[in-house]
Amino acid sequence: MSEIQKAEQMFRFLDHIPIGVCVLRSDFRVLFWNRWLEHWTNIPRKQILGTSIAEHFPDFNKPNYQAWLQPIFTGEQPEQVADEWLQPLLSLEPVQQMTVTSVPSDDNGFYGLISIQVAVQAAKSVQTLEGVQDPIAEIAYLTRALQNQQRLTQTIEAALQESEAKLQKLAANVPGIIYQLRWKPNGSITFPFVSSSCRDIFGLEPEAIQQPRMLLEIVHPDDRRSLKKLLILSARTLKPWTWEGRIVMPSSEIKWIQGTSCPDCQANGDILWDGLIINITKRKQAETVLEQQRQELTLKNAALEQARWQAEASNQAKSDFLATMSHEIRTPMNAVIGMTELLLDTPLNCQQQDFVETIRTSGESLLTIINDILDFSKIESGKMDLEMKPLNVRSCIEGVLDLLASKAAEKRLELAYLLDSQVPHQILGDVTRLRQILVNLVGNAVKFTETGEVTVSVIARELREEITPSSLTPCSYAIRFAVKDTGIGIPSDRLNRLFQPFSQVDSSINRQYGGTGLGLVISQRLSEMMGGRIWVDSEVGRGSTFYFSMVAKAVEEVPSLPWQGQSFMGKRLLLVEDNTISQQNLTLQAQAWGMRVQAVTSGAEAFDRLHQESFDLAILDSYLPDMQGLMLASAIRQHPENQTLPLILLTTINQTNQVTVENQAMQSGEIQFLNKPVKQSQFYNALVNLFAKQPITTLSPAQATPDVKLAEQLPLRILVAEDNRVNQKVILRLLERMGYAADVVTNGLEALNALACQPYDVVLMDVQMPEMDGLTATQYIHQIYPTSRPRIIAVTASAMEGDREDCLRAGVDDYLSKPIRPDSLYQVLSRCQLGRMKDEDERVQL
Repeated sequence: MSEIQKAEQMFRFLDHIPIGVCVLRSDFRVLFWNRWLEHWTNIPRKQILGTSIAEHFPDFNKPNYQAWLQPIFTGEQPEQVADEWLQPLLSLEPVQQMTVTSVPSDDNGFYGLISIQVAVQAAKSVQTLEGVQDPIAEIAYLTRALQNQQRLTQTIEAALQESEAKLQKLAANVPGIIYQLRWKPNGSITFPFVSSSCRDIFGLEPEAIQQPRMLLEIVHPDDRRSLKKLLILSARTLKPWTWEGRIVMPSSEIKWIQGTSCPDCQANGDILWDGLIINITKRKQAETVLEQQRQELTLKNAALEQARWQAEASNQAKSDFLATMSHEIRTPMNAVIGMTELLLDTPLNCQQQDFVETIRTSGESLLTIINDILDFSKIESGKMDLEMKPLNVRSCIEGVLDLLASKAAEKRLELAYLLDSQVPHQILGDVTRLRQILVNLVGNAVKFTETGEVTVSVIARELREEITPSSLTPCSYAIRFAVKDTGIGIPSDRLNRLFQPFSQVDSSINRQYGGTGLGLVISQRLSEMMGGRIWVDSEVGRGSTFYFSMVAKAVEEVPSLPWQGQSFMGKRLLLVEDNTISQQNLTLQAQAWGMRVQAVTSGAEAFDRLHQESFDLAILDSYLPDMQGLMLASAIRQHPENQTLPLILLTTINQTNQVTVENQAMQSGEIQFLNKPVKQSQFYNALVNLFAKQPITTLSPAQATPDVKLAEQLPLRILVAEDNRVNQKVILRLLERMGYAADVVTNGLEALNALACQPYDVVLMDVQMPEMDGLTATQYIHQIYPTSRPRIIAVTASAMEGDREDCLRAGVDDYLSKPIRPDSLYQVLSRCQLGRMKDEDERVQL
């Protein structure tokens, strides 16, 4: 083979090996650009040769990229290799490796030879390009030799020999085996060239694998067939190929290799593959580890799914158990509480009344514990929803304080509340759950306070960031409630236990005061559901302040208030009240109605004010630091100018000497009484009575109380379907007190038979009964009497979320929860009149 032919072969070899090779002059102009770079970058060789590399790779213009390449042109190696400038045009895959080499040029200078290795996904043909610095000066020299065959053959041969030596050096530095595979038409296969890297991968000398048989023997038996099949297909189609397989080393070690090659059909019919083999054992090991991790993750996910399913099943079982427990406990509790309330209405001596009251109170306590457990369960399972309806914050607080006033009065505790002027009159919220939080916190404050006071204060802040100028949406408010007491206080190291389920500050608290330890947890969760939180400040011996917050929208349309038609503008009020919160509350309310208020804290101060100026009204607290309220009232009356001064005396509920107080008050002249904490409506009514003599109804609707004359006003034929005999007695006695005589059946089937015998206006239908339950009987009644049927009132001991909805969905008209309260029964029966009127109207329209 002549040197010219060798030169041609070397250039073709550099052009076909799957490595990108380019040669740069010191001015960064391109002298050589092989076919693989032309393919990967889509930059034609004719276009880039002789031009600056920076014209085609914009990022190369950055000073740092040119700076690190400068040492190459002085025969040195760069300190670092940067490849980011190549990436924008290498659109296939990221650069895997790039190397640079300084190559001597003909003019005693140096060229820069760059080779690039690109990683391609396994699904594609993985082309590995590696930058190497090759004797590009000789390549250029050989190019000139090919173009000018008149040069001396000896000079060309020497240049080619030197170029071949440098090419061998280049191949030795590539991280993989560079090879040529020739397939002759007669079927013989040879390796014309194999780089020295075969020692590292195959453990063989290049000369040992000149014949393919040697290489095929170390290929794993299971992978040989796929390799042969791929070679035959590539020879037929002349398409590049990629193959991955295993080789077995003499030491029995198994390696994974990847071969890539590009075929070229020669003029004599030979097929020549130029390719690269790399060691991918580590990658395969990593893939194996990843696959194992994927399988483990799949198993873990399956286990988690199974655990989730089991947890859901457990929650459902717990819910079912709680529903059953609720029914089983509430049914006898209905009898206990119902019978004791009936017994309290009978003639009893003091000792008997005390015994019965103890039974009733204990039953109520047990019912509270049951409700706490059920509420906690509903919150934990995410089955509790808030009902968003307009509510009056003041009325809610007054109702809570009214509920707990008797317990506070027993301890002679002062109850008071104060609403900031920024608190909206009405908000959207769940009044039942808000009341539940307040009852819990105020109830605890009363329970753990022996002397002093319990106060509730409320402030609000408008959330202006949520308001847009054009928005018609009601404003949102952050509302904070504070319940403060002067009780025993809580040690700082015990505060973290307050909001843990079933936890008390210490066991002695539970023994002394009782409780489940769920109240604060429920209050915390409810506050969070309302968009707020709960927290506490406390000091042992000085008391505690529990705070909770919520976010709510104000109700824009506020109904007309009773006092909007009455004015007390300019009326002068002397308020004698030593409790700061109560004093502020009454002052703000009176000032809102246009009154001029002068507040003092003792009887002596009151006398001083009365001597200095005249007043239209005086409000006196019963207990002042220096005297009793009645003593002050009597002293005021003795003064000639104040004998006709209207007086209001603030007293506590269940005051032990109430009769004596009233008798003394009569002797002191006309005095009106207001129970503390003073409700806004009661305060207003008292002022109207004194100034205008025009009493009005209170703001909050009066609760219906059982009336024995209800049967006369609303005659009803009532059927009771109840399987428990004790509960039958309770319901019948309650109905008897209202003037009704009802019939009784023990299950739904008997109820259907009774309806077939005679018509009824109302059916009190227990939900859970033997033979046929109440909801099934209700559905049958709808089918049998589609146009004229009795009003059905469901009676159930269940208290889980959705029980009421299930009953209404089954077709009942109203709902009663056990234990049955006389006032609740009265209300549902009273609503039967509305239902009857509605039915009559519908029949008239028909």
